[in-house]
Amino acid sequence: HPEFGVYVPDVTLAVARNSVQSGLYSAILEALYLDLHPDYKSWGCTSRDLITQWYYVDATASGGGSGSEAAPWTLAEAWAANLQPGKGVRIKPGNYTQSTAVTLQQSGTAQAPIWFVADDITSMPVINGGGTGYVLTQQNAYIGIYGLEITNMPGVGFGQGADGIETHHITVESCYFHDIEGEGGNNIAALRMDKVSKSVFRNNLIVNITSSNAQDDGHAWETYQGENNLFEHNEVINAKTGFYIKLPTANLENGHIVRRNIFKDIRGAFFEIYGNSGEPQVHDKNIVAENLSINAPFTDLSRELNIQPRNLYM
Repeated sequence: HPEFGVYVPDVTLAVARNSVQSGLYSAILEALYLDLHPDYKSWGCTSRDLITQWYYVDATASGGGSGSEAAPWTLAEAWAANLQPGKGVRIKPGNYTQSTAVTLQQSGTAQAPIWFVADDITSMPVINGGGTGYVLTQQNAYIGIYGLEITNMPGVGFGQGADGIETHHITVESCYFHDIEGEGGNNIAALRMDKVSKSVFRNNLIVNITSSNAQDDGHAWETYQGENNLFEHNEVINAKTGFYIKLPTANLENGHIVRRNIFKDIRGAFFEIYGNSGEPQVHDKNIVAENLSINAPFTDLSRELNIQPRNLYM
């Protein structure tokens, strides 16, 4: 299709997945990525190798431990620990219940980030929100989340409540979000970002995002007044929208890169932008390319200047 991409009914799913995940158009588009975003490779939290001290969480912990591997914290103790830059938390395999809201306000630095990670990526810790609990970070920088399974909660939010763009260099990587549901609520999303910039969301699996609100019923990502974020190598199955930009302003919501993702069984469209009146908006420097769409239409409501007709449709 001259505007929206390439329809490939005769290509097998395995071949299409491999093409997207390996970067089908990488050589063609890399110059464009660097031209529009010369610093995009520095987005996201810095390496876990910079952590100088790890604390441990275990599902069998009874509380009152020091956070060492021999005397681990509970998950609630880890959230409340107010970690300093350069510290990290390793969460042991097991089932964790988090039925209350958690707000993290600490920040790392480029040289000393803060990470929350699975201790064993082959056996993800499962964090169950009980339908009400969720994790919210506010005005943070250089925070990373890696290898967690998160379910039965309204999602994970970044940056909400801050004026201007104050949350930046966040990474969410190799996590499994599923059965995220909001009963009658607006803005339900597995990952919601308010005023977030220069962050990376990579290699996540996002499945079954719903809400009883017919208008705003479940996005994989929702972003509000953010700019310059990278979304790559994720797979989204059964959501209203894959990537949803809400209430953009004249100076914000520019510069997102949405590439090499797989969108399957999307009820609305895999990419949408809406303004205050519900009308489509046009903003500069957003790139949506190298994605695979399976029963997940693009949208004819967003006429983005830099959307590239280089997505695959099945």
